[in-house]
Amino acid sequence: LDALARIEAGLEERNRALDENLRVLERDQQAGFRVQQSLMPPTPYTVGDVTFRHYLRPSLILSGDFIDYFELRDGRLLFFIADVSGHGASSAFVTVLLKSLSRRLLREFDKLGFTGTASMLEWFNQELLACELEQHSTMFLAIFDAVGDQLQYSNAAHFPATILSSEEGTDYLEIGGLPLGLYKGATYDEKVISLPEVCSLNLFSDGVFEIMSEQTLRAKEESLLNLVECGCRDIDGLIDELGLLAVEEAPDDIAIFTVAKAG
Repeated sequence: LDALARIEAGLEERNRALDENLRVLERDQQAGFRVQQSLMPPTPYTVGDVTFRHYLRPSLILSGDFIDYFELRDGRLLFFIADVSGHGASSAFVTVLLKSLSRRLLREFDKLGFTGTASMLEWFNQELLACELEQHSTMFLAIFDAVGDQLQYSNAAHFPATILSSEEGTDYLEIGGLPLGLYKGATYDEKVISLPEVCSLNLFSDGVFEIMSEQTLRAKEESLLNLVECGCRDIDGLIDELGLLAVEEAPDDIAIFTVAKAG
């Protein structure tokens, strides 16, 4: 009996130590979450007739999805959505790096000699490769120029594609490109389109597909497009229609990002 009691006491002590370690880990994760949230841009954020809004739902406490937007010194608006491979702390650390690179891009924009969004993705790729990370990232990056209402964008394998919606119609923008942080010398295409006076851009991370009920990827894409086409283009409406508030545990990080141009 004494031996059994000693074994039980030892197990209880180990359980208490395990519980304490878990509490410490959760406190660390919560602290990391607060740091990560502080790196996000304000939402909503309006410059002229363009308003940015975003929503992030991590699968755990920390997220591997990241969004940023800001005004360049010449008045153009740069914005991007990124999805780091995996999720949890390791992916969240990469989002901190992306924020650091984003700040450097703004601070040294003229010195870095960018020729367009494609060269910016090439720069991001080189910087991530130099860090020798285990994770890679997808990214959709765009610059809006109010002069001529032009949008220039490039895609580094980010999926699903960005949805452009206006009175003229609703459709996905082109996708393509290689992920960031995997291939040396990767190059990217860039597209330039004219935006209608009033329109919206809706961007998502692929975690949104994990909570949709459709069985095939094509069906999920069509459902997402129909949702926006039917007028659900704001953050609150998308959260409601996708049932995000009813999801207790998200299987993957989820990001929703809207850019509304009021004309």
